[in-house]
Amino acid sequence: GFIKMILTSQNWLRALMKSRTVLPLLIIANCAVSSYLVANLWYNLVMIKKQFMVFLFRWLVSSVIMWLCINSFGSVDAGYNSFWLYPTAGLVMSLVNAIVKPIATLFSLPLIILSMGLFTLILNILMIALVIWIVPHVHMNTVGVIFSWILMSIINSLVNFLVPSYN
Repeated sequence: GFIKMILTSQNWLRALMKSRTVLPLLIIANCAVSSYLVANLWYNLVMIKKQFMVFLFRWLVSSVIMWLCINSFGSVDAGYNSFWLYPTAGLVMSLVNAIVKPIATLFSLPLIILSMGLFTLILNILMIALVIWIVPHVHMNTVGVIFSWILMSIINSLVNFLVPSYN
């Protein structure tokens, strides 16, 4: 009766709504779509929280590394050596690595290919020099930047090895 009513009716939507079998199907379909949307929303919220926690962890690691590098190989102007200098330097380092470094890598791709990847070392050193230049009241010479790059590479390698979610 239901299929015949839909096939013979001019207004199939009205015929569909008159049928008693449609309402349970619509309720089931609505529940399925709603639970899919809720599950998808929950998954997205969990992933955003995970990404945010990874970002905070990277910021913390960058801040500690910048504290080590600035105090070991650089200098800070008198009166400006405060706690907030190092989280700021860590945040600048994270932002430079996330925004500037991919663009610089793309533009220097011919040099990277010609040097068989060795130019990426110079690119990393230049990123550290850029961070030192951006962060106010921090000074470091070229040798300090190179030693900072070595220290950062070692510490980041250890953190990547010990904490898999850091990647």
